[in-house]
Amino acid sequence: VRVTESCKKEAEERVTKRKLQLLQDIVKEQSKQKQSDTNKTLYLHFLKSPLTIVGGPENHVTSLVLGVNKLSGPAGKQNAITTEETLTIPVDLLFRSIGYRSL
Repeated sequence: VRVTESCKKEAEERVTKRKLQLLQDIVKEQSKQKQSDTNKTLYLHFLKSPLTIVGGPENHVTSLVLGVNKLSGPAGKQNAITTEETLTIPVDLLFRSIGYRSL
């Protein structure tokens, strides 16, 4: 993951620092658990946009095609820009989200 100067400036803000700390805490706790203790895994994919949901037999979702984005612009006003790169990930369950924008 490449971090731009604008991203570094945004990460210095108090609210953003707290969000990053919460994510780091989750990862740290997850790594303490034995593999046999958990049978479910949650992956957070940042800077990705859903392009295609791929279904299998009986309309069961089997994979998700994501477009890879990059951030562009000055700190505090960055926008996600679509790139030509895609990523296909296998999935068993898919949740739809309407998004979130912090104040």
